[in-house]
Amino acid sequence: MEFSARVKYAGTPQEVAGLLVSRELAQARAAKAGMGEFEYAVEDGATVVRVRVGGEALPDFARKFAKGGLSGQIQARSEGNVVRHLVKVAGMPVSARFDVVLSPDAGGTVGEVRGEVTVSVPFVGKKIEEKAVVHAQRAVEEDAAIVNSLLG
Repeated sequence: MEFSARVKYAGTPQEVAGLLVSRELAQARAAKAGMGEFEYAVEDGATVVRVRVGGEALPDFARKFAKGGLSGQIQARSEGNVVRHLVKVAGMPVSARFDVVLSPDAGGTVGEVRGEVTVSVPFVGKKIEEKAVVHAQRAVEEDAAIVNSLLG
């Protein structure tokens, strides 16, 4: 299921692109979600963040399928003013891809986000996608707030 969002950043496209693939953003995401530990690496020109999320921190719809929690990874690659993301959840038929296209705007940068969440579960996949898209859009907005706070 496709999703889109438009977010505003307080820095230049280059500053924002750098922060969207940064360890600082990964640390802030982990702290906000109460994850604690995560692994951050650069592999083949992309940043990869691996996390473990306890079942208690998952949204209700996800907790039904993963009471013990989930492991996943977020891969981000900056290509000029476009930051491409791929999100995978280990052992689950769920993935997300989205791009943030950064353009200069009065007083900062606008990020046009376009992406897709895919859930390959017979009969209920579409309903799960609908809920996951809401969380994906919220995560993009939360990331923008974190990036803006890092820009100071």
